[in-house]
Amino acid sequence: YFYCSAFSIMIFFICSTILFNKKLGQDNDIGEKVLEVLYLPITVLVIFSIIFISYAHSSFIKSRQEEFGLFMSIGMSSKQILKLIVIENGLIAIASMITGIVTGAVFSRLFFLMVLKVLNVKGIEFYISYKSLLLTLTVFTIVFLMVILTSLITAYKLQPLQLLKSSRIAQRNKVSKPVLALIGIAMMVFSIGALCASFASKAVMDSETFLLLTLICLAGLYVSISQFGGLLLKLSKKSKKFYYRNLTLITGIDYRFKQTKKIIFTIAIM
Repeated sequence: YFYCSAFSIMIFFICSTILFNKKLGQDNDIGEKVLEVLYLPITVLVIFSIIFISYAHSSFIKSRQEEFGLFMSIGMSSKQILKLIVIENGLIAIASMITGIVTGAVFSRLFFLMVLKVLNVKGIEFYISYKSLLLTLTVFTIVFLMVILTSLITAYKLQPLQLLKSSRIAQRNKVSKPVLALIGIAMMVFSIGALCASFASKAVMDSETFLLLTLICLAGLYVSISQFGGLLLKLSKKSKKFYYRNLTLITGIDYRFKQTKKIIFTIAIM
């Protein structure tokens, strides 16, 4: 959880130092294009960080649920458990933000020099704007507050017996409609097809359209991954012989996709 958070913060801070380098945009026309293009990866990084950190956080909380259930069974109140969650996650959030910003400040200069070398641009000084620091702190404070609030709501509703049995309870999709997997695939095909057509024709696509198509592709990817197991079950049931022969394999794939859909989505984005 700590390493995932620090890594996301580091990458985000590195990109933001380039984004807020006004000299790069003012002194060179290519630099303006670089700054414009960076808005897309910054947006995707925010989405990536929310999913990546929330998955790492949920895994961290799940690993502690049986311990919380044991604490509650010996007399620890729900308020004390919630207080413990807030303190633990608050310390991890602070430590990961400090680590991520410090390492980002170290590697951002190397990244900046690589960008200048690729663009064959000289005479532009590297500096870290205070806006980069403020943006990083603001974005990840909101991200951490969101994941902590989610865990507090979940922990408040659970009872000691549920917490003790948490590792043996299978995760289920809140929405289970196999047709959504086909819709997700269609969204990906449409967005990737539009991007490829634009690149092939060498037409200039504005940043807003590029960002919109990328977000449609990511949304379709997540929907298709989350519903893939259900779609596989539905298709395999059309042939009873095939379904019963491979029942263990098919249900195992469905279970794994439900359990690890966030990490599969995160890997796909990477």
